[in-house]
Amino acid sequence: MQMKILMAIPTFYPAIEFGGPIFSSFYLAKELDKHVELEVLTTDQRLVSDQDTLITRQEMPFTVISLKAAGGLEWLTAFPKAISNADVVLLNSLFSVFSIFVFIWTKLFRKKIVIQPRGSLATYGLGKRPLLKKLFLMFYKLDLPNTVFVVTSLFERQEVIDVFGANATIEVIPNGVDCVEFEDISRADNGSLYRPSVAEANACFVGRLHEKKRLDLIIAAIANLQSREINIVLHLVGGDDGFEQKAKALCKKYLRADTFRFYGQLQRCHLLATLRSMDCLVLVSENENFGNVVLEALGVNVPVVSSDNLPWQELEEAGLGVTCGVSVFDIAAAIELAASIDLKSSNSGFKFVESKFSWTNISTRFLNLL
Repeated sequence: MQMKILMAIPTFYPAIEFGGPIFSSFYLAKELDKHVELEVLTTDQRLVSDQDTLITRQEMPFTVISLKAAGGLEWLTAFPKAISNADVVLLNSLFSVFSIFVFIWTKLFRKKIVIQPRGSLATYGLGKRPLLKKLFLMFYKLDLPNTVFVVTSLFERQEVIDVFGANATIEVIPNGVDCVEFEDISRADNGSLYRPSVAEANACFVGRLHEKKRLDLIIAAIANLQSREINIVLHLVGGDDGFEQKAKALCKKYLRADTFRFYGQLQRCHLLATLRSMDCLVLVSENENFGNVVLEALGVNVPVVSSDNLPWQELEEAGLGVTCGVSVFDIAAAIELAASIDLKSSNSGFKFVESKFSWTNISTRFLNLL
């Protein structure tokens, strides 16, 4: 008899506006479903139209129980029914009424619970509505010995320890990627694409346009390079999360005309095609529990600039990118250096991702834990 797993997550694919975590949970669900009986309990929060997605919830190979995000009578029956049928509950959120419902019913039915904080325990996030979040955390501390946390990096592991203490049970399992998505692209491009010089470079940011992504520093770094007569273009891909107008104003003020472009939210195939044409990806957020876009860039053999407060220092040692401080001059220097790194001729970015982050490997680690 197959193990029954309930993935409980308040926002699930195709709510792609939320970025990397949505794709991570979707691909993890697809891979786990090959080995267990999987159900997903979620809400209709921020769904997008069917034509903008790879697959609708109705077409997924596993059952998706979609509740109204605003709540209602269906919440009173859906949670106990779904949780009572499961052997293990995989909770992908902490700070929502949905998550508290899941946690309480899981404990009432004495089911095993595995929690993925998804970066919600970072100092930056805890600083938003701190009193309410302290109240939420009190619930999770009630039965800490019987709770397992799965985090994506050592950075996030420390965040769990800072909140729940050193006795918390924590497993580090990184996010993964579907290598099939860009395997053919990477091999087709192997050594065949013309690579511009550093003086003709294209730098790319991918993610939600939010203040924590430090787009102000990225724009200032590009302006610094342009002031030294380096002809570089900045490409910004992602939906607005409160910072788009400010970012556009900064670009217009500090960058040369026609040297920046805003794409908005792109469909998956267009995102990978856009990334493939870049010279480097730049990620210098105030915090990231992981950063799926790093794997996507490396998967199409684009080097990565990441700040030293993010969990990607290994990339510089592996020759796949540059780690920098969080300052305009450090970021500018890192972009200039990263844009000269050639990963396509050796396919080394893709090989790195395939060897460490394929969903087949990641799901196996999850199954061993469950």
